[in-house]
Amino acid sequence: NMPEPATLTRNGKVYLSGVYGVDKIKHISPECAFPISEIGKHLTPELFVAAQNTLRNEETVAYMTLARSCFYAPLAARLGFSYDEVVSIIYEELERTGLPNGLFDIAPGGIESSTAIPCAVNEMIMQSFEGILRLFPVWNTYVEASFHGLRANGAFIVDASASNGKIKAKILSEKGMTLKLEVPENGYIIALPDGKTVSAKAGIYTVDTAPLDVLYVESM
Repeated sequence: NMPEPATLTRNGKVYLSGVYGVDKIKHISPECAFPISEIGKHLTPELFVAAQNTLRNEETVAYMTLARSCFYAPLAARLGFSYDEVVSIIYEELERTGLPNGLFDIAPGGIESSTAIPCAVNEMIMQSFEGILRLFPVWNTYVEASFHGLRANGAFIVDASASNGKIKAKILSEKGMTLKLEVPENGYIIALPDGKTVSAKAGIYTVDTAPLDVLYVESM
């Protein structure tokens, strides 16, 4: 029940300008895109582009590296910035404010500052909003990585790995909800619970599941 973010236009580009009518880019409240998930490339494509423009704006960058620094890297991942861009933001954050004990020298700020990097990595390896599951959406799949037991919207539990440009995943449906899986350009081979195998092309692949169904996903 959040209000829709306001927008403004500068030099032909649309930007977010906050949820309280503040007509300044640097005062945008990033929570509307992350973690509230009010903005998405399928649900609100225009606002999604506006959010990308806003996060790349110099005013916003200055704002996000201060009190909002705990949102900066996770938000960049949520908005589909590249792997290299998000990793660069993470390292900049570590160099600028990181302390030897793993905490961050940010004032004002508290324990939320320590969530910035693990939260960003989670958003890089799996996203689950707009009712859509995305595997390694902001990850260089030639950089080896894996995860086990991450929970996704719709009561799905996901194990997955990335290696040599390929993705493999096991998806357990706890409650028998409909699975919507975002398929990358190279496509997926999906082994369904009934024993059938399908080739899914780029886009959103949708399949109904029953409780405790297991699906296996592999890059073509």
